Amino acid sequence: MGGADAAIFEAVAQRLEARGHEVTRLPESVFQGAGADRRPHYDAATDRLLAEADAFFTMARSHETLFELERLLQQHPRPCVNTPDGIYICGDRDLLSFRMKKTGVPQPQTVIAQTFRYSGDDEPPSAYDLVGQSACPFWLKRVMGHTEVPQDVVFVERPEAALPALDDFFRRHHTLVAVCEHVEGDLVKFYGVAGSGFFDWDYADPAHSKFGQEAINGAAHRYAFDVAQLQADSERLAGDIGVPVYGGDAIVRPDGSYVVIDFNDWPSFSRCRDSAAEAIAGEIEKLKS
Repeated sequence: MGGADAAIFEAVAQRLEARGHEVTRLPESVFQGAGADRRPHYDAATDRLLAEADAFFTMARSHETLFELERLLQQHPRPCVNTPDGIYICGDRDLLSFRMKKTGVPQPQTVIAQTFRYSGDDEPPSAYDLVGQSACPFWLKRVMGHTEVPQDVVFVERPEAALPALDDFFRRHHTLVAVCEHVEGDLVKFYGVAGSGFFDWDYADPAHSKFGQEAINGAAHRYAFDVAQLQADSERLAGDIGVPVYGGDAIVRPDGSYVVIDFNDWPSFSRCRDSAAEAIAGEIEKLKS
């Protein structure tokens, strides 16, 4: 867990403790192998703690940890923020796009395609065929897992740039790629805690960019838009997939309409950590009771 992630996680734990709750911090390794026959360092006391806990909160993302946590919750049902299923969905653009359509959250036109040059009748289309039919500019985005390197999200300005990018996805064993419409407008970053009333947003700052892609849309024009509607859309999606602690990115068009281009489980809340920690602790406390 990185410094910013650790900071928000610890801030929530400390606020729960200040409210009189006992909080035990556990590494992901505790959940990687739930039985004595599978865990290298089996600890019966930890198993009792897990079985007796009133609630969980987690920023884990590894599939093994999420699988074991889900299995524990099936054996001993109790609140979990965020849910393992919800975290998994946020790391799968195909599933996330489907849930956005289901809940009516506006998103760019997105097609999931294969990084193979040929595809069968019952399979997703070949991305190599699809990009030849797509008007530039557009985006190529990793489907499975969270963005880790610049090559996971590629802005394609010219058709000839698409093929090397697809070759690179294939070489890195990403068999699916999302071909996404490029939307011109203001890039907005937002953060929320569903049910708490907490919602924070700001225009993206190209000077504080992970991979420099925030600069593609340029300086914000500060187009007016309905913040309450963005919050309502976000909370509807968060509730549907089970991630009450969420963040995301949206593009606001000149006419004030917007599309959500990314939605994440439990971001670091760096710009609003204190107020977010209060809201998250409050929601965990409500679920616990």
